[in-house]
Amino acid sequence: VRNVTSVDDLPGGGRRGSVPDGTAEEICALVARTELPGLAVRCVGDSPRPTARWTKDSAEDVCLGLMCNLARFQPSTDALARAGAARALERLESLPGIHGYRARAVRCRLGELPL
Repeated sequence: VRNVTSVDDLPGGGRRGSVPDGTAEEICALVARTELPGLAVRCVGDSPRPTARWTKDSAEDVCLGLMCNLARFQPSTDALARAGAARALERLESLPGIHGYRARAVRCRLGELPL
């Protein structure tokens, strides 16, 4: 793993918000070895708040976004599967809007939905 101490150390000129796929895959592989995938799954799956009340940058919204990013690469997809992401996202997949879209995307990557 590379030692990245600032955004300028990243390949691609250090553009904020843009991480090359190779680096993103490394980050996701590291995150997959932590408790974060399970915590994200629990946050989304066990949220007592209706999804209509999830705001931008709420804990649920951030965790769902994390799950989307983790689902991009195999090691972290496996971590999501072990954490029960498919079941936790089942209730969200029929929703309209970004939350339903993200839930369907993750479930599709987990092999729960057809492409």
